[in-house]
Amino acid sequence: MGTALLAIACLAILFGIVHAMMPQPAVHIGDYLAFHNVAEILAVVVAAMIFGVGWHAAKARGPAFPMVLSAAFLAVGLLDAAHLLSYAGMPHFVTPSGAEKAINFWLAARITAAVALLAAVLMPRVPVNPGMRYAALAAALAWVAAVYWVALYRAEWLPATFVAGQGLTPFKIGVEYFVVGLHLAAALAILARLRTAGSYAAPHLFAAVGIMALSELNFTLYSEVNDGFNFLGHVYKIVAYGFLYRAVFVAAVLQPYRELAASEKSAQKSEQRFRMIFDAAPDAVFLLDAEGRIAMANSTAETMLGYSHEEMIGQPMDILVAENMRAIYAEQRGRCAAHPAPASTAVQADMVARRKDGEDIPVSISLSQFELDEQCETIAVVRDITTTREMERLLRRHSQEFQALVDNAPDVIVRFDRDLRYLYANPANELAIGVENGECLGRTWDELGLPPEAAAVWQHGAREVFERGEAATVECGIEMPRMGLRHFHVRMVPERDMENRVVSVLVIARDISERKRHEDQLLHQARHDALTELPNRALILDRLRQAISHAQRGQRLLAVAYLDLDDFKKINDTLGHDAGDALLRQVAMRISGVLRQGDTVGRQSGDEFILLLPDIAHIEDAATVAEKILDTLAWPFSLNGREVYVTGSLGLSVCPSDGEDAESLLRNADIAMYRAKEEGRNAFRFYVPEMDARMRARVEIEHDLRLAIKHGELVLHYQPRVSLITGEVLGFEALVRWNHPREDLIGPDRFIGVAEDTGLIMPLGDWVLQAACRQARQWQDRGFAGMRMSVNLSARQFRDPGLVERVERVLAESGLDPAFLELEITESTVMHDSEAAIGTLRALKRLGVALSVDDFGTGYSSLSYLKLFPIDVLKIDRSFVRDVTTDPDDAAIVRAIVTLAHSLGLTVVAEGVEETAQAAFLRHVECDELQGYYFSRPQPAEAVDSLLRGVRRLDMHTLEREGPARAVTAELGPSDVWESA
Repeated sequence: MGTALLAIACLAILFGIVHAMMPQPAVHIGDYLAFHNVAEILAVVVAAMIFGVGWHAAKARGPAFPMVLSAAFLAVGLLDAAHLLSYAGMPHFVTPSGAEKAINFWLAARITAAVALLAAVLMPRVPVNPGMRYAALAAALAWVAAVYWVALYRAEWLPATFVAGQGLTPFKIGVEYFVVGLHLAAALAILARLRTAGSYAAPHLFAAVGIMALSELNFTLYSEVNDGFNFLGHVYKIVAYGFLYRAVFVAAVLQPYRELAASEKSAQKSEQRFRMIFDAAPDAVFLLDAEGRIAMANSTAETMLGYSHEEMIGQPMDILVAENMRAIYAEQRGRCAAHPAPASTAVQADMVARRKDGEDIPVSISLSQFELDEQCETIAVVRDITTTREMERLLRRHSQEFQALVDNAPDVIVRFDRDLRYLYANPANELAIGVENGECLGRTWDELGLPPEAAAVWQHGAREVFERGEAATVECGIEMPRMGLRHFHVRMVPERDMENRVVSVLVIARDISERKRHEDQLLHQARHDALTELPNRALILDRLRQAISHAQRGQRLLAVAYLDLDDFKKINDTLGHDAGDALLRQVAMRISGVLRQGDTVGRQSGDEFILLLPDIAHIEDAATVAEKILDTLAWPFSLNGREVYVTGSLGLSVCPSDGEDAESLLRNADIAMYRAKEEGRNAFRFYVPEMDARMRARVEIEHDLRLAIKHGELVLHYQPRVSLITGEVLGFEALVRWNHPREDLIGPDRFIGVAEDTGLIMPLGDWVLQAACRQARQWQDRGFAGMRMSVNLSARQFRDPGLVERVERVLAESGLDPAFLELEITESTVMHDSEAAIGTLRALKRLGVALSVDDFGTGYSSLSYLKLFPIDVLKIDRSFVRDVTTDPDDAAIVRAIVTLAHSLGLTVVAEGVEETAQAAFLRHVECDELQGYYFSRPQPAEAVDSLLRGVRRLDMHTLEREGPARAVTAELGPSDVWESA
């Protein structure tokens, strides 16, 4: 492009210089004609060369550019030849030669060249067929013929172009400027093409049109045909034709050769890429000639089959196929040959290939025919399918295993389409619904004639899976006519196609009927008592809350009863726990038998039962039910062939008056039940608010008593026992008191009962025994020898298997001689289990302690146990002593007890002696000792010390003087009678 611009620039400068220096240059006519002839001949020759090169280059569907220029410059050459022959001074050419005739041919040639150049530049790059070439040639020749005819025979039709002596006419100059414009337009088009696509011929073409424009400018300036501008214009024209020829030559000859070289280089690269791809192919690829021999093979073929490249080339493909497979290969080749290219399709078959070392490998051979250089060749692609076969085998095995698992799975596995039609069902489905799988496929549940209500739950879930595209799980019961009710855990999973649309639902249903049965059984066990099968506390509470809500809505009364069997522990202790369990079952049956329909009875624990009596109109209705329950319990129970009588204590609370929640009603019924026990048992009581206060007080006592034992708030007071024979103090009974931090000193009547009920009597009794023994030992160490310490044993302490060891340990720790310890037991305690009591009493007796029976006459009063039991002392209960001076019966009982005890060698102690007359009577009937307020109230240890140090005794003279019928006045006060030694 630089050369073209340089040429144009130089010629433009030359044009400017000539235009400035020679406004009217003149050349001799003879010299100019010769120059003109040479110049025009050169122009005609160059035009002919352009035609020849361009015409031959446009033979085989070449670009349009050479074709247009070749046809156009054939016309330009012919017109320039006519111009040469018509020039002034030349012989006549058909008609006389002259300036105007020559100019007419000249302008026709210039216009033709300018239009052809612009058309060639602007014409799209489309291939040219032979018909277009000849059409363009014919058009060019027709144009030349037309110009010849007009210029030679109809010159008058044309405007004047030259006037001798005046020069060029405006028409001629205008045409020249028009030609210049066409050249400039072509130059701009060439520049635009250079910026976009580029071309080998474009720079030369650009120089040609530029110089032609300069040439035409020269031809607008001359006034004589032989002046300098005319000369310069012809020179520029020849130079421009030279560049134009160069452009045509490059476009028609050099550029194809360059493109061919580039194509060859690209082909080499393509071949290299092909070879790389060919060798890198994971499959063995062979190119077979028409005879089926190997023409090419890639490196994979060498690796796969063990042959070198040279060993395979030229060999028939058959050698690579196992002998027993060659017939199959031949058949495959025949099928491929039956469909020649380009209509052939690949023919594929699996067979066995034979390696060079003789090893057979499974392969897949694909044959495809194609046509190359008018020869039919074959591409054979051989794929080693060893891994594929192994994978297929594994997949087949896994598929079989999976199918076996599915077929033998206990779970129902089915697949449904969007219409809930069966697509698949395993054998378990047939067992679940009772319909053969063959009948199920392609049909819906309803079409199978199965009950719609049985599938409502899981079908609804399946439709939701289709709508939401998410897995779902439900549990449902399906009741089939022949299968009964069965429960299933159903898992539904969406199955999607390649476009992620849910097309089916996989349903896996597990029969959980047995699990549901176990769950129901566990739920029943969790909410029912295992022994009686009655509702337990949890279920009772649930039903109670429901009953409360029902009563509140219906404005009806609801009664809650709390029943506790009286002395049930005796049954367990005497007859055994099996008998106790049998009794509880019989009690449960009797209670259930007398309840109304709608009433509920449940066992809370042990021997405690809770009853719910809903929908009662009056409180009396609840009382009626309570009476029926107590009446049915009054009948004897048969336990192990023995008749046993049991009573119960029952407390009732009523909703809403006694509470509007379950906890309050149960608590208040429990309080009422304890009140029934306190008032004699075998009865029922309705709750009243005062009971709650008593129960709260009882709970507070229990709480404070635990702290009292822990914090050492208990103290012992000692009440002396005095001889009615000598008047001396023989010993003391240890009586516990509670030094309460808020209520000062509390007597045992306030807390011993609570201690018995709550089990606190054990640690309390242990403390009393230890403290009393220590105190007795301390008195002995201070010189008060011979003082016996009496300690009460509770029933629970006496029945404790470790009692003897505990007493022995306390004696050892305190250092007290066992002979000075007396243990007191009540009648009811020793008679509860006489055989066990005898063993315990004898063990205690072997320790050397004395034993006494407290409150004699209030219990069994059996004479036989006095003989059997190793007892030392009988203590007459205060209830007999209180009226002994006024009630002849009590006096007779006391006299009989004393006589009986003495006959058995027992010591008799009277308790609760408060009057002189009582003491005088007891001395009169020869009672051995007395104990009571008459002689002394229970005193703390400090007061007892001072009493012992005073050496005081009972005034026996006063008792003798007054006799049994009168009271004796005390020397020291109204309640205590002492005699100074």
